[in-house]
Amino acid sequence: MSQLGPGSFRYFISVDFGTHGSGFAYSAASDGYEVKTFQYWPGQRGQPAPKTRTALMYHLSDTSTPLAWGWEAVGQYTDLPEEQRPHFILLKDFKLHLMPEDFKELQPLPSGLSVRKLVGDFLRCLMELVNSTLTAHYGSRQAEHGLESILMYRPSMARFCLTVPAGLSQSSMVTMREAALDADIVPTLNSPALMLATEPEAAALIVQQRSHLTGLGSGVRRFMVIDMGGGTVDMTLHKSEAALQGGDLVLTEVTHRECLPEGATCVDARFLEHLAGQLGGDTYADWASDPANAGDLLDFKYMEWEACKCSFGGSNNAAAPVQVSVPYSLVYSADDSTRDRLEEVGNRMLLPHDVMASFFKPSLEAIAAKAKDMLARAGGADTVVLVGGFSGSKHAICYLRGKLEAPGRPLVAPAYARSAVLEGGVWYARYPAAIAARCSSMSYGVRAATRWQPGAPSRVGGRGVWLPHKQGYRCIEGFHQYVAKDELVKAGSSITKSFRPLYPEQTSVVFDIYGSLQKAAKYTTEESMVKIASVRIDIPPDSYKDPDDYALSANFSFGEAQITVRCVDEQTGNEQRCTLLFDSSELCREQLADLSM
Repeated sequence: MSQLGPGSFRYFISVDFGTHGSGFAYSAASDGYEVKTFQYWPGQRGQPAPKTRTALMYHLSDTSTPLAWGWEAVGQYTDLPEEQRPHFILLKDFKLHLMPEDFKELQPLPSGLSVRKLVGDFLRCLMELVNSTLTAHYGSRQAEHGLESILMYRPSMARFCLTVPAGLSQSSMVTMREAALDADIVPTLNSPALMLATEPEAAALIVQQRSHLTGLGSGVRRFMVIDMGGGTVDMTLHKSEAALQGGDLVLTEVTHRECLPEGATCVDARFLEHLAGQLGGDTYADWASDPANAGDLLDFKYMEWEACKCSFGGSNNAAAPVQVSVPYSLVYSADDSTRDRLEEVGNRMLLPHDVMASFFKPSLEAIAAKAKDMLARAGGADTVVLVGGFSGSKHAICYLRGKLEAPGRPLVAPAYARSAVLEGGVWYARYPAAIAARCSSMSYGVRAATRWQPGAPSRVGGRGVWLPHKQGYRCIEGFHQYVAKDELVKAGSSITKSFRPLYPEQTSVVFDIYGSLQKAAKYTTEESMVKIASVRIDIPPDSYKDPDDYALSANFSFGEAQITVRCVDEQTGNEQRCTLLFDSSELCREQLADLSM
């Protein structure tokens, strides 16, 4: 794959930071197509797995550094003596705080702990294991083959791919980059050594490469990937085609990706709500909040219930109720009649098939409806592939197969489904050109002044802003579109537009970046508009008298999962591409831009 080659990096590392679990995979330029997924985690219970628990433990008196992470954090917190446990805190599922608009019932984070700090702390802990693993692996290979200068691993020789949900906002993507910087993964915020890829896009890459293991066959050229995670379910639909040079295959997105807040944690929440109702009153809430029950709670939710959830739907006797073992400490907390009822069946809760299915139903219905919409919008696909931890649910596979399969369009859940995002992230870090084009999920553009016309947003007097030096009115809510919703944008392409200051002797210009779900929009005041970023350029005092003599430009670069906006003062060469101000405050009139016609 010479034309898609890895460049100057010699190691390629993928980090999948998930709601429930996180992991990493890696490969070296000398490894060819081989990708290694780490599976032996500190404090791990049970069989080797591609992910550890996304968890951190802190002492409440000092939250500057976590005391443990992953499964070790869970184990150490569980093993604490009852009288000591109130002095510590175990944090899980904090990734959901990157998407507060989708998960509105989240409990606030403890004082002094932001989502950026938590993600950064977790990534720092993970990177210590990444670096020690690669040093041991490639160090031994170096000694064996005598190629010290080529094979000895150093983090500075690696490119990292951090996978993110398809629906993650621009501000949260910046938070992820900031957390990676805090974790010393990269030396600068926009370092080329760190790439972001959406989770279903990364999975699509490995689905294509492993088509022979997925049962896709050589005739499959359009396939949908549904990445079913703990917090979100992401979907993408790609077509596979030959690159312009050579015979290597690249992927082109057929329609814009989708993201639903309907991951496996939603199923868990419905089960726990049912359990609380069966126990009555505040029995479950009181039991779960008591530090003395922390160990039983973790085993119940993440071992017992998780096993029942995944195996449901696979039994030959589909009508048999699911038996969930209830911890004795919870049974003992119930009232006498409830305790007697549970003890009669061996401290088990019996869940009839229809009740168990009801926990899944809202999520699976939403997933199927969104997938059908995407398939219709894209004109169909040759196959549907399920990946992610939630795809291990037998009931989910059966339900979605019934809703999405069609003649000539099978639905498959490959054996590598749980590690697909990890392995695809390695592939993307190594061959970013393997994603040839993406469909824009929104229309993107810049707010700038245009000539006022009847029907345009008006100010006092029913017209726009009067500019004496122009002898005319301007509408300052104009939307200057760079790319339209659903437009196919080639990876690596860029668009530049020229601007000039609106007023004489301006000292700064702020480019407001807007997005819209409408394919064509004229004004930033339209209902569909959302302000997503701002980039500020400072202008030296007394630089000009006539705004027409002062040139500015704004460039949109469509590289990886996010859009990079670069604004340039053409006179001084001053440019800003990193200063993204995610706020919704009103801007003063000195900060407006005017498009050069």
